[in-house]
Amino acid sequence: MARIKRHRVVPLRYSSSRDWNDVKLVVVILSLLIGANLYYFKPYNGWNLTKRLENLTPPVFGRFLGAEKPSVLSAAAIPAKTVLEIPQPPDIPKVAPVMQEAAPAVPAVDQVATPVAAPQELPAEKAAESAEASPGGQRQYVAVEDPNKPQFDFKVETAETLFKEKDWSEPPVNQRFIFHNKMPKCGSTMFQKLLHKLSIVNKFTFMDVYEPGTRDQDLVLVNKIRGNFKPPMAIMKHHFWMNFTKYHLKTPTVINIVRNPVDWFASEYYFCRNGWERKPDYKGKECQNMSEHDLKMTLEECVRAKRPECKTPNIEYIEFICGNHEICKANQQNYQKKRLALEMAKIRLLKEYYIVGTLEKIEESLRLLEHTLPQFFSGVLGVFREQDVQEVANSTRTLEKPQLSQHLRQELAMDSLRYEMELFAFIQSVLYKKYTSFGFHPEDWDPKFLF
Repeated sequence: MARIKRHRVVPLRYSSSRDWNDVKLVVVILSLLIGANLYYFKPYNGWNLTKRLENLTPPVFGRFLGAEKPSVLSAAAIPAKTVLEIPQPPDIPKVAPVMQEAAPAVPAVDQVATPVAAPQELPAEKAAESAEASPGGQRQYVAVEDPNKPQFDFKVETAETLFKEKDWSEPPVNQRFIFHNKMPKCGSTMFQKLLHKLSIVNKFTFMDVYEPGTRDQDLVLVNKIRGNFKPPMAIMKHHFWMNFTKYHLKTPTVINIVRNPVDWFASEYYFCRNGWERKPDYKGKECQNMSEHDLKMTLEECVRAKRPECKTPNIEYIEFICGNHEICKANQQNYQKKRLALEMAKIRLLKEYYIVGTLEKIEESLRLLEHTLPQFFSGVLGVFREQDVQEVANSTRTLEKPQLSQHLRQELAMDSLRYEMELFAFIQSVLYKKYTSFGFHPEDWDPKFLF
């Protein structure tokens, strides 16, 4: 019978220092892993844990997120440094200061209230441009035209602030290229005659672009300039303000001549119906299909009847200064958008226009142009007084335009044309500051137009 060999069971022992070193290594590795997990798995300000893990290297934590582990652990697979992108907490809306303007009442014909900071545009527009940010940073404003009407928010850079900080004696942006985006019924035909005669004497290129119905079509003007640009050059066109750099063109020195909106509107009203001395049979597009009764209706009768063309007229006075941006195209019925368009126009005036004169102060306006842009306007006052220029000015007058009563002027200024009147008053203030900054001393400037 075979004997069964018995084996003695020897308990497992770590008898060598190498074995103990292995144990210590395992403990250290586990400690490091536990510590790393406690750190990286701790939420930060409620930030989602999964999102934090997504910022870690896939070879280490990818498997927790379902990421595929690289088959070869190379230097390329492990970033040298892992950067955790800690999200910023959401912006907390601030309560915007409220700027109020006295109910819709706008200045009387020869009066102006301090422009509302509605668009203290741009420090929020001071930034809308609008909104190009101002050096002073950005803030938010709530513009209120009438406390009984809903409020509205927009960012703006204040025209009031720009007015106070403006360097009125600054040089023109371009001494060799000027653009006059002429406004209709504001002496543009007379001004065209002036520039034509001055171009011969002062030796510069003059171009009067006449393309009806394209005042908001920039490319028409751009193509004309690209094909005919020969500085020193002066260009005239019925056109809204335009950003020339948008089309890779040199920025010109922009000028304009405007007039009191009440007189301007009355001239437009009767011009549409009765034409002008050069074309007595002319009828404006809006008047071509009018009945005989409507054609013979006076402006005062139109206002009394509260007809839309006189109560909420679709006019483009502000657009010529403001531009063809969507904000600038607000109609009279939307008082909120109209207020914003007005503020943007003021900012354009201060930042983009060099001189905007007025027909009411035409000699002062021409004197200022001659002083600041002598290459183009040297001798302009003498040319302005020449008989042929005056004949042109008289020949473009609107026919059968009756004198407006003071009551009608006040009513138009405070209602239908209140925004245009505020812009005109602001233009008067800017022109005065510009005029006096160059050492001229007006004798009869109406102080009620000062900003």
